[in-house]
Parts: sequence; structure tokens; C-alpha cells
Amino acid sequence: LISESLKSFRSVIAVVPWKMEEWDLDQVIHDRDSSLREVAEHFATSGRRHPTVVMNLEDNTDTHKFAVFSRACDALGIPIRDEDVVRLGGQPRQPEDRVRAYMTAMEKSYKKLEGVDAILCVNDVGEMAVAKYLREHGVKIGSDVALVGLNDPIALSLWDPPLASIDRNHQGLIDVVLEMLDIRKNNPKLPRQTCVVPMHFVWRESAGGKRPGS
Repeated sequence: LISESLKSFRSVIAVVPWKMEEWDLDQVIHDRDSSLREVAEHFATSGRRHPTVVMNLEDNTDTHKFAVFSRACDALGIPIRDEDVVRLGGQPRQPEDRVRAYMTAMEKSYKKLEGVDAILCVNDVGEMAVAKYLREHGVKIGSDVALVGLNDPIALSLWDPPLASIDRNHQGLIDVVLEMLDIRKNNPKLPRQTCVVPMHFVWRESAGGKRPGS
């Protein structure tokens, strides 16, 4: 249905999380995969051995994130154990409901986890909720457990300790979309173009270890 609707426009650039092979239009792949692999590599090189994720695995984008991150962890010798995945029951829209969902998921699962020393959360609200839970239960974030989220609003840098995340590289995305629109306007008969805009892992103290490259 989406693909058919897009065909009604004269020229379209779609921003997508991965390449849509069946779509005959210009595409900008807003790539989170490389940043997820960066997080896995940081966990491994900083000595973490039992990572887990806090995600809604009924959501197709979360399923994709989990697959990429899990494969990267496997390749680095720090596999994610199925029994350690903290599974959200759906993804509520309102922030306060999302906080409650994360806290409930952690209450159900965290005490059962065996030796988990690194956590990846699917988004910023989730990371803050998990950080709140860990702090309330006496867990030292960054030393006992490394913690990384996704989206990187400025609030994460104001936490104690500052929370690591994945920056969505919005400015890079804007620049590429505008450039591709200009190219398409000036060269309408060019073959369809695909460009990749990577997101980036942002190290802060919650991730533990040393800043990559330092």
C-alpha cells in the first residue's frame, strides 16, 4: 500500500531503516546497524561478557535491531542468552506509560538474570527508566553494569552518570536528503540513487570502559 501510494508522486526520496528492494525511488538508508555493532564492540573490548537487551521483540524494527546486535555479539564471543532478554509487552506511546512498561519489565526479569553486565535499550525513555531501576536497586551504572540507549536527547548527558547512547545523526540525514533532492531536480532521468547515513555510538560514563579511540 505504501509503495503504491509513493508511485503517485512525481519524485520521491524515502528515508528508510534498510533498503526496500521493491521500491523504485531514491532511498536514504538511515543506518543504525553500524552503530549497534559499535556498541557490541565497545562492550567486548571493555571486558563485558554477558550483554542483554531491553526491547519489544514483537515490533519489526526492534526485531531487526536485536538481530544485528545479537549477531555482532556472537561474532565477538559475547553471545546474548535467550533467557536474559528483557522483553517489553508492547510499546506504549505516552512517555509515562513507556516508563511504567520498562520498570515493570525490569521488575519481572532483572533479578533472574545471571551475571548480566551490559544492557542495550531500544530508546532514550527506556534507557532512563532502566537507569532509574538500576540506581534504585543499588547497581552502579558503568561499573557493575554498562548501559547504552538509542536516540541521544540532551537529557541523557545530564544524568549521573551521563548516559551513553546512539546519535541518530539528524543533521547528516538532512544534508543528504537536501543534496539528493537537488540532484534529482537537476537530473530527473538519473538512475535511482541510494545513500547510507550512519548513526553513531556516543560514549558516556554509563557505557563503562574507556572512550573509544582514547
